[in-house]
Amino acid sequence: MHSASSSSSSSVEIIDADAFSADPPPLPRPVAAERIASSLRTQQAVDALCEKYRVPGEFAARPAGDLRACSTPPPGAVCVYKDALEAGMRVPLRPFACEVLGHFGLAPSEVAPNGWRIVAGFLVLCHHAGVPPSLAVFRHYFVFSLFFHYFGSVLLAIKN
Repeated sequence: MHSASSSSSSSVEIIDADAFSADPPPLPRPVAAERIASSLRTQQAVDALCEKYRVPGEFAARPAGDLRACSTPPPGAVCVYKDALEAGMRVPLRPFACEVLGHFGLAPSEVAPNGWRIVAGFLVLCHHAGVPPSLAVFRHYFVFSLFFHYFGSVLLAIKN
């Protein structure tokens, strides 16, 4: 691992030229994120991650190489963090997740892992309740807030 920090962030670039046509506005980047490199250094490690989380074959996944946690991915690519996949984010994104990201103007990599857990949990609750997920209901209970300590990610929190 080529990190100057003891923290590690595992990311893969999932390539799908048609998936994201517009670039979201950049969030301010903390300096600490510039020291974090991916721990997924080989194609074999990325392929194993994609198999574990059932990333479809039509998405080309590759190691992030020397890109840092705060780097802009290449054109036509999106950075996906291992932590986000472990937290419930799936590729391709579920329609409700796309609706939430679009509403708040966020890229998938801008949502902290706990935010993905909340989105996934909300979808499970809606499924068990037999109701379709609703952005209005989601926004009634949850709020996004900037949290720069976690590499400039956006946290999702329960409203008080």
